[in-house]
Amino acid sequence: MLNNGKVFATSMRESYDKQQGFVDSVKEFNVELVSKIITGNISELIFHYKMRGADLAVNEFTGKHIQTWKNDKIIKEEYVSI
Repeated sequence: MLNNGKVFATSMRESYDKQQGFVDSVKEFNVELVSKIITGNISELIFHYKMRGADLAVNEFTGKHIQTWKNDKIIKEEYVSI
């Protein structure tokens, strides 16, 4: 998985482990699919995220996920902040 052009994780497990602390801190969330383009085995999905943590701070951002699929599984994913 790439995050803004840099390697974030080299496996699904590593990605989950790195994100676990952040995910656990989210107490309320709203995720909206803004757009999707699917061409062959490539999906480009843009989401707007709004999350509130235990400290009541709001984290709001928009990002594009570019996913490459093979045999019904994501084999590569890149996240780009918008």
